[in-house]
Amino acid sequence: MSLRTEGAYLHWIRRFVEFHGRRPPQEPGPVHVEPFLTDLATRQHVAASTQNQVLCSILFLYKQVLGADFLRLESIVRDGKGRKAASRRCPRTCVS
Repeated sequence: MSLRTEGAYLHWIRRFVEFHGRRPPQEPGPVHVEPFLTDLATRQHVAASTQNQVLCSILFLYKQVLGADFLRLESIVRDGKGRKAASRRCPRTCVS
């Protein structure tokens, strides 16, 4: 895992723990993952890609760190905006 990925995962795991009143991650458990992700999408309006990164962070925490494999997340509210990633290519007019 790259250092940037590790840093991002730590950020989102901290936010997850803080969202649940700083209880240890074993206490909130998988039933508390859906409300956190739903809150990010509805109240904080994070993009779908950010929500995916948060989910990966939490899955890493539970599977790799805590050794638990019991997450079933079916009712997560997604971003739903359907935005596509902006093209990084230059328009035809600026190609020399």
